[in-house]
Amino acid sequence: MKLKKFALFVALQSACVLATAGDIAYGTLDAVKVYVFEGEKVTRLIFSEDSKAQIEPSCNRIAKITHSLHGEDTEKLLSIALAGYMAGKKVRAHSYTEGSCEVGLLSLSETYM
Repeated sequence: MKLKKFALFVALQSACVLATAGDIAYGTLDAVKVYVFEGEKVTRLIFSEDSKAQIEPSCNRIAKITHSLHGEDTEKLLSIALAGYMAGKKVRAHSYTEGSCEVGLLSLSETYM
């Protein structure tokens, strides 16, 4: 019985995360900037003006990667961002939190999916 309750809890939590997630932007990058503000390192991905409409318009075409939140995965996210920037390929930035510009998923893809 406890296992069923736990499985239901996990399923509901997953549904809540998916329901509140949203895209930040999809398109080519104009810039990749690394900032250190009061000891906090943040990378900002600035999308071109012709990027697809954002689900989160308050981000104003800027997705952020806060290094302390992603640990070792920060390097992977930066590799994808820089590869997209250097090749002029489309990048999709997605947040797992509604209203946030913090990157949770970053992908290179010529079509939006």
